[in-house]
Amino acid sequence: MKKSIITMILLLSAILFAGNCAPSGGGSTVSGSTGGTSGGSTDAEAVAADKVALGIIYNGTDSAGSVTRNVGLNTTGSGGTTITWASDNTAIATNGTVTRPTPGTGNVVVTLTATITKNAAIDSKIFSLTVIEGDSIAPTPGNTGIMTAAGNIFSSVILNWTSAADNISASINLCYTIYQSATNNIDSLVNILANGIAINPVCTMNMNSYNIGNSYNISGISNTANYINVIVLDEAGNKAAYQMYNLCVFRCDSLYASNNTTCNGAYDILLCFGDAACEATTTSQLNACLSSATTSYNTCLAACP
Repeated sequence: MKKSIITMILLLSAILFAGNCAPSGGGSTVSGSTGGTSGGSTDAEAVAADKVALGIIYNGTDSAGSVTRNVGLNTTGSGGTTITWASDNTAIATNGTVTRPTPGTGNVVVTLTATITKNAAIDSKIFSLTVIEGDSIAPTPGNTGIMTAAGNIFSSVILNWTSAADNISASINLCYTIYQSATNNIDSLVNILANGIAINPVCTMNMNSYNIGNSYNISGISNTANYINVIVLDEAGNKAAYQMYNLCVFRCDSLYASNNTTCNGAYDILLCFGDAACEATTTSQLNACLSSATTSYNTCLAACP
């Protein structure tokens, strides 16, 4: 009997000792610590917040339903998360590079899957994008490519053209590059690219649009005859050339004898090159002379002091 009482006392002591040594808060644990610091968000909360904020970055007027240019894919979130991407079609690579389908093969729907992680916390977000098929048709220059020039006095001239039209690209996404040459050698697309000198930023594919509208102020003119042309570029990289424009210059200075006399009075610009007497001549008097196609070259010279 005495032995039984002792045995029971020892058993109860062992049980009480084991209970005092158990982990605080109970014996259950969560697989994959949520991390975080006292008063801060947990890893799971950071992942959830970055998932909500995550989106695709589109260029120009592109959208999920119409992708024609490269897209931006973030690889980190503001909550300190890491974002990796998977694509089910090569039309959009995991770095955001877009390869449009061959013209005539149709558009392609691409599923992008973003995996957002922070330590052991993980979640994913799916995006569906439509990549528009490639375009092999060049834009059509407006007004059959004919350009005009609005004459300024003394230093520059404004070149005007009618906006081009394209079978896919919106007008606002067409880009224009102006080229200049001192000789008559930029009358076609091939010749412009071979001989022309670009006088504004050259358009490239996938650039954020450099649409300059349908006019450009050409300054720094120094030759008596300047040949000008314009190349229009669509979003697929197709190009078309306008009709070359011969910009006739009337020099009203001490070097007038070397002027180009073949313009027959139809001058686009008057250049004084700092000649004070020339610049003192009234604008209206010189414009009246230069705008008349029947006015002789010598008559216009007489208007210069």
